[in-house]
Amino acid sequence: MIGIQEIAQQAKSYLSGSLDVREFRDVLVGFRLDHELDADAKQLIADIEGRYAEFSDELVSETFLQDRLRLLFGESIMTGTSIVLHPPAGTLRAGAAPAWEFVSAG
Repeated sequence: MIGIQEIAQQAKSYLSGSLDVREFRDVLVGFRLDHELDADAKQLIADIEGRYAEFSDELVSETFLQDRLRLLFGESIMTGTSIVLHPPAGTLRAGAAPAWEFVSAG
């Protein structure tokens, strides 16, 4: 089962330049189509795909997309620290996407 840690690792690869934006998108689509995802992973992929849609529709630049992903994942994704991703308290509402935040696990 794919969880948020695997998604975070792929985002880190994209943000560090190991993957280009199309490769990153392909990985996310592959996760969604070819693997079982836990509920948090499904929501996180939906959040990322929303941001990607803005880029692919040429509403925002790739730099803006990267900045939005850095905000989504926080700076800890770039430092390699152990992290746990969870929606902040009080943000879960029926039909609403949570604003994700990282909390250090170590």
